[in-house]
Amino acid sequence: MKQRSNKKKKTNGEDVTVIYQWNCRGIRNKEAELLLHVDALEHKPDVIALQETNGKPRLPGYVTYTDPTEEGTAVLVRSNVAATQHVTPQGGCEHTLVEIHARTIGNTGNLYVMSAYCRPSQRQYDLIE
Repeated sequence: MKQRSNKKKKTNGEDVTVIYQWNCRGIRNKEAELLLHVDALEHKPDVIALQETNGKPRLPGYVTYTDPTEEGTAVLVRSNVAATQHVTPQGGCEHTLVEIHARTIGNTGNLYVMSAYCRPSQRQYDLIE
């Protein structure tokens, strides 16, 4: 049986922050599938960005940040990684913006991750005013 490591992935001796993105088109019936996929990975993603969630995703070992409606987007961050959600006006696109704090991912600067979804029926696509 292959043993999985919880250590950070390294490239050229440097820590790598692993980020996954998935337009899940509804998470309710797919949480088990996502959990199986993540559990099978040798290097677990530090951050998972989801679009079209249609609900608040829950994944053991992760903290979930969502847009105010909990219907459009989410960012899941490993529970051992410090993060802060920044709530910004929801214009024509649903989005979740999370700041990952550098000291917990081995980087020199903080990392900002935005999961965004613009519905085809929306005419306004500006995320930044």
